[in-house]
Amino acid sequence: MKNDFITPYLNRIIFFSRKIYRFFYRLLIFNKGFWGSLFMKNRPMTHEIDFVVLWVDGNDLKWRKEKDKYKKEILNKSKEDGEERYRDWNLFHYWFRGVEKYAPWVRNVFLVTCGQTPQWININHPKLRLVNHEDFIDNRYLPTFNSSAIEINLHKIKDLGEYFVFFNDDMFLTRPVKPEDFFQDGEPLICSAGFPIHNFNNDVWDHMQFTIMGLANKYNWASIINKNPYKWFYYKYKDYLRYNWRMYKDSYMFGFFYVHFASPFRKTSLIKAENTFPEEFKQTSQSKFRSPYNISQQLIKICAIANGDFSPCSTDHFGIYRNIDEYHLPSIIASIKNQNEMMVCINDSCDITKQNFELFQNKISEALESILPEKSSFEI
Repeated sequence: MKNDFITPYLNRIIFFSRKIYRFFYRLLIFNKGFWGSLFMKNRPMTHEIDFVVLWVDGNDLKWRKEKDKYKKEILNKSKEDGEERYRDWNLFHYWFRGVEKYAPWVRNVFLVTCGQTPQWININHPKLRLVNHEDFIDNRYLPTFNSSAIEINLHKIKDLGEYFVFFNDDMFLTRPVKPEDFFQDGEPLICSAGFPIHNFNNDVWDHMQFTIMGLANKYNWASIINKNPYKWFYYKYKDYLRYNWRMYKDSYMFGFFYVHFASPFRKTSLIKAENTFPEEFKQTSQSKFRSPYNISQQLIKICAIANGDFSPCSTDHFGIYRNIDEYHLPSIIASIKNQNEMMVCINDSCDITKQNFELFQNKISEALESILPEKSSFEI
């Protein structure tokens, strides 16, 4: 017919209906992992797991003097050299108490510093491994004040196991955890829920996200998703599933849901990422401070996801993340005391005054003391 306007639209609907049908038929029928995620228990983690934690004594005058020497390299002083990036809240001993009480199964704890040691630490503890930056980072890149440069080189730490969990010193365990809370079926738990990146604050961190996403799109995401659809269309992703469908349809990576929590890794994943992006690893390693063109552990996770070397988890699996301010303080205190989260990440803020700092520090310390009152064997 000359004026047949309907046929082209019907053909388009049929074409896309077949494509969607084929995808979900593969997802539901041929991929046992989908059914496993719904009805089957994951196999127990049989490999030993290490913890790695970074710490710096921001009150160390010698360290401050050395840092000031390199300040001219900073692209955005107000954001990348603020007090909140290095301030010591005097809460780190609670991190060790949480590990001993809630994760007694951990094999070793690697404490990574620039040569500093907390005064209260028991350096003779059988599980403690003190690691200096110079032990695993090329001397050409030292000293470094760039946390991204440190974390992307962790796989070079001597005697670090294949399976480890990376912590910052502001991430506190608040209830018992199992190895399976970090690794399932021999792979690290990583959230692959899509979420568009935004330039919220126009700072270095935001610009790093765009750098990382640019690198991520060297992969064919439609092909990757098609290989392991159940890891991408995981039922606990809920509303975020629409973003993953968009990634599959467009074969374009526009961002992942990312929250500042402890991160489980396989050492192999870091090695693969460095082999894939050698120049980017080198560029970040030689940056004394974070820059917009740096990468971070996020790229390592993206590589693990692209290779299928992960198990999916929900966006809130690891706990809650809060900036320390008057608005969030009650939520932080309640989460610690109620112990209804696996982990609480307490992120410092540049808006905290000296007066508020002491008040917030006391309140958070009291909350942690209420659940972790006993000294750990990591303390003298």
